[in-house]
Amino acid sequence: MHLYLVRHGEAKPKEQDPNRPLTKAGATTARRVAAFLGRSGLSVGGIHHSTKLRARQTAEILAASGGIAAPVTQVPNLEPLADVEGLAESLSRAATDLMLVGHLPHLGRLASRLVTGDVEREVVSFPECGVLCLRRRPGSASSEGAALWTVCWMLDPTLLPNADLGTSSRAASQGRLAAALSHELNNPLAVLASSSQMMECLLGGIASKHPDPDAIALLLTDARDAAAMARRAMQRISRLVERFERLIHLDVDAAARRPVDVNALLDDAVSVMSVGWGTRIRVVKDYSSLPKVMGHPAGLSEVFEDLLDNAATAIAAEGEIRLTTRLDKGHVWVSIADTGRGIELEQLGRIFEPSFRVKDGRVATSWGLYTWRQIIQEHGGEFSVSSEPKRGTVVEISLPAGVAESS
Repeated sequence: MHLYLVRHGEAKPKEQDPNRPLTKAGATTARRVAAFLGRSGLSVGGIHHSTKLRARQTAEILAASGGIAAPVTQVPNLEPLADVEGLAESLSRAATDLMLVGHLPHLGRLASRLVTGDVEREVVSFPECGVLCLRRRPGSASSEGAALWTVCWMLDPTLLPNADLGTSSRAASQGRLAAALSHELNNPLAVLASSSQMMECLLGGIASKHPDPDAIALLLTDARDAAAMARRAMQRISRLVERFERLIHLDVDAAARRPVDVNALLDDAVSVMSVGWGTRIRVVKDYSSLPKVMGHPAGLSEVFEDLLDNAATAIAAEGEIRLTTRLDKGHVWVSIADTGRGIELEQLGRIFEPSFRVKDGRVATSWGLYTWRQIIQEHGGEFSVSSEPKRGTVVEISLPAGVAESS
């Protein structure tokens, strides 16, 4: 089971309005968070909020603007100073994913109680409209008998991109990068925090239960598991730092071509674009060992990101995107295949026309495929699309391998 703890948005001070409704900025932030969660495919069985107006408004925005089809219910145990013990016990028996919209200090104490068993041991700090995702560990229990929970991720709304319809494609790409960086780095950092707290609890338990050899063995096993989680999270952070360093420098000396690792560029594009997919889209990678190609990293990255976005848009519910690379006759080949809705035969012949557009379909902009093909052709490559309605679409790209640099 997953539990989503949400702090309400910015509210007016009591002196200005005793009911403390959301400010305009608070409502805007709540809508941005709702849109982000909606794109991720998040689903819950219910959204519960406190009796306070600011919490109710935040919950209603999350339900209305985020595409989270769940009933919104007022409950009495989410007040700022409410006791967390009874709520923690009931959550240990809950059978469906839930979202709780409340206040500080209650949310912080509840998170500490669920993760460490100690309401005074701080786990996270909630920003306004911040979202903490917890996962209940099946078959595990704290010394008090309640289920133990693990931190999955933390969303800080101040790190979400603030884009509008007039944003340029490059600014949009930077916004996606910022959102991805926030999301991807928060995940392993939250796991590290959770693992550290868990380790302390487990080692304390070892000291208090030393007369029982079986209990010591079990606690040591859990402690080793927590340490392994921390190591994996640190390794993931290290890989992410390397990946985002490459992405940040895509535009450096963009006018000049340089050797490009196509596999690495595809991985970077996936890391940026998959933030909003959640678990509804599975990415399968079938990479071959490739020589580098000479090209513009920024241009190729834009093509890969847009094609991935197009593929994800074509998948209405759950599906798969398969990335394949190979070397054949001096060319590096890239295939991006999805299991989405596909393109009708009569439309397929017009997809490269600058004015082509499909309402609610694969092509998001009227110049998309035309522009992407132009970029690939400027690299001396080829760009083709094959599709079958209700079966999916395959985009194939070829790029010359090992060509001499040209201006």
